[in-house]
Amino acid sequence: MNVARLTWPEFKAAISDKIVLIPVGATEPHGPHLPLSTDSIIAGDFCERIAKAIGGVTIPTIEYGYMTNPARLGGAFPGTIDIGLNTLRDLLYGILCSLYREGARRFVVFHAAYANLPICYDAIVSFDADCPGARVLAGSWWDFTSEKTRNDISAATGVVRADDNHAGLVETSLILYIQPGLVKTHLIGNVEAKFRERYTITPFPERYQTTDGTVYHAKGANRAIGERIYAEALRNVLSAIARELS
Repeated sequence: MNVARLTWPEFKAAISDKIVLIPVGATEPHGPHLPLSTDSIIAGDFCERIAKAIGGVTIPTIEYGYMTNPARLGGAFPGTIDIGLNTLRDLLYGILCSLYREGARRFVVFHAAYANLPICYDAIVSFDADCPGARVLAGSWWDFTSEKTRNDISAATGVVRADDNHAGLVETSLILYIQPGLVKTHLIGNVEAKFRERYTITPFPERYQTTDGTVYHAKGANRAIGERIYAEALRNVLSAIARELS
């Protein structure tokens, strides 16, 4: 149940006794084969399914976030809509406080963009201090995916886990499972970056720029991998909700 589709009497009746799901995504490049809204699609879909499973409600997805370090994006590519860390922090804090004033007390903040994590955490900590009696569970799909599953996928595909990052094998597989029509499979590249560094240096060195913004390749991505990741993450987040917010 998405609150955007409720009337105000329906909202008033539902909000006080239900868990509220808050999906946090981003709008940024994900290679030539995935949409800019990849993170928002993943976060929003998870929240819709979680809400249905637990009888909760979800709010519309926060589709803008803080810019990701180019080193994690494979370089600088067009398409990032960056609202800045303070705006994102205040937006999430304001949403939580507004829902709290309406009577909500249990929340799940489900995010799918790595750069947003510390900002969301800061907003949640402030909310916790200012709004007594509230409980917030926060995490992303990778927090609820086991090491065994990721290792099994790596072994089956031959893709080293350290090489599977932004717009790569697993993320592409998730979109192939959630909304396959949005994946331009014919544009999945075969060229891998020559230089791979995890640290940050400014200005971003041209030698670290990937050809298409995939870190480092999505070859071998398929719906079955996405379904396996999704099913396990969903199962584990539902268990965490039952344990922490019951």
